[in-house]
Amino acid sequence: MKDLDIAIVLLSRQQERLSRQIKALYDEDFDYPTLKRWRDGWASELPLLKYHPDLLPAVDALLEEMEEGRCPFSVMDKARLEVWKYHKACWPLLKDMGIDLGAYMDDFGAIESDLKATFRQEYEQKKRLTNQEQADWVKSILVPQIDDWLAKRARKASILMATAEAHSKANKVVDAAKRFMKKI
Repeated sequence: MKDLDIAIVLLSRQQERLSRQIKALYDEDFDYPTLKRWRDGWASELPLLKYHPDLLPAVDALLEEMEEGRCPFSVMDKARLEVWKYHKACWPLLKDMGIDLGAYMDDFGAIESDLKATFRQEYEQKKRLTNQEQADWVKSILVPQIDDWLAKRARKASILMATAEAHSKANKVVDAAKRFMKKI
């Protein structure tokens, strides 16, 4: 299997786990110990957490309120929203990078069962990888690719900004010349 195949299978598993937790978070089927356990898991097991710096602080704020016996809707909503944003951003990020996810998915939008079976046969014959092992593997594959892609985007953006600025200055010179010509 190629690295990207592995990352897609493992990211899919992580997304399924997170989806179940989000459902419970929105159904309010959680308590302080459960949310604390999820938070600790998210801190180490969400492979793309680096790109979502507001997630853990929002959950920590909710935990702090819950510890005091409060649970303001605005704090709970912020935590829910940050977890949901992480969950919903993973696949579009890969698409934005130019990865054809359709090549990995069946007609229902799930990862191809053959790909999952191949992964299990090659890497989990004796025992399933832990969530932490899976997250570490995804990080090692995707984070360098995402960082490189983001750096390229930043370079392109700075070139575009410099070009726009130069164009703006040129337009100002032309406008000044036109005003000068009208005075003559």
